[in-house]
Amino acid sequence: MLWVLRGRSREDIRPFFELLGSEGCAWLRAAVMHMSTAYDLEVRIHWPQAEVVYDLPQVVAK
Repeated sequence: MLWVLRGRSREDIRPFFELLGSEGCAWLRAAVMHMSTAYDLEVRIHWPQAEVVYDLPQVVAK
């Protein structure tokens, strides 16, 4: 686990990508996260090569 945040907006997750920068994101392989449109959009913008894995409880709930 690299990052835990409060909130569910794009602005809440953006500091993670700012901290890592493009070089830091390049070596990461997968993003495990909540099923959130805001999170998904930010991951796709800053980390397009990531394999997205959603939290199991959220997948089951949907």
